[in-house]
Amino acid sequence: LDRSSAASDVYKRQVYTFFLFMTFAVSVVAMLNNSFAKQWILTAVGGILFILSDAVLSNMYFKEGGNTKANIIINHVSYYAAQFVIASSVLFIK
Repeated sequence: LDRSSAASDVYKRQVYTFFLFMTFAVSVVAMLNNSFAKQWILTAVGGILFILSDAVLSNMYFKEGGNTKANIIINHVSYYAAQFVIASSVLFIK
């Protein structure tokens, strides 16, 4: 990789990480503003699980030797758990 391509990849990861954390932050603020309503707690937990999943995924793709069986399992479990938790938050909307 040349330096400009590597710098561009770092920039893309930083922008993506920013939006991922903003999504989590919005759910936390909504949780605090709504007296810790269950749907917002679940959304925040799902956000944390997505952050974990993407951190592992980033490690798998951008770190040499990061694509291990353990990382693959952690990535899949946290990703699908996040999907399930966020989807189940709909059950608590009034």
